[in-house]
Amino acid sequence: MPTPVTVTPSVTGTISAALIRGTTVSGTVTDSGRSMNGLAHVSVEVSSTSTGAHAWGATAADGSYAVKGLLVGTDYQVCFHGSVATGGSSDATGYVDQCWQDQATSGTPTPITLTSGATTTGVNAALFGVG
Repeated sequence: MPTPVTVTPSVTGTISAALIRGTTVSGTVTDSGRSMNGLAHVSVEVSSTSTGAHAWGATAADGSYAVKGLLVGTDYQVCFHGSVATGGSSDATGYVDQCWQDQATSGTPTPITLTSGATTTGVNAALFGVG
């Protein structure tokens, strides 16, 4: 929560701030079918209960994504939402949502640790088609 600053007419003051190096999570989302094609338009949700961070990203045409600007933490969960994904065998019906390491979105997904200024790579998923 930011600290409020009182502004008074004709009074000059100084505000100092320290920036924290953000972290990044990246990976690739594919179709779990035989083609293993990259899926575009998958929503990637990254959240942490300890830091309160909650960020979203989306996969590019080749299935790659990067969610940037996150705080350092040890309990980040990464989940993939594929209802409007394209590029694979289930384009017409969508894909089943899941979290990293094939975990259900309704449970407690496997956490990842983010360190200052680093990119955590290889947070990949292979989504199953609906139907």
